[in-house]
Amino acid sequence: MLGCISETRLGLTAAAHVVAACRSVLYVDLDAFDFLQTDPIIGGMDVTDGVIRLPAKPGLGLDVDPEFVKALRPA
Repeated sequence: MLGCISETRLGLTAAAHVVAACRSVLYVDLDAFDFLQTDPIIGGMDVTDGVIRLPAKPGLGLDVDPEFVKALRPA
């Protein structure tokens, strides 16, 4: 079982790659990004009808939205 709590699609896409590589993972819960008010990720995994699809791009196949980064303020 591989699950999540409040990750963006960055972490969830990485987890989905682990699932795709490990036949011993029987159950997954990687839907946390559906509950986020703002998802700062462009690309990455997609979930359609309960099926996770990984991008065909190199690496994780995603980028961080530059507009989201611009809006961040120092702590």
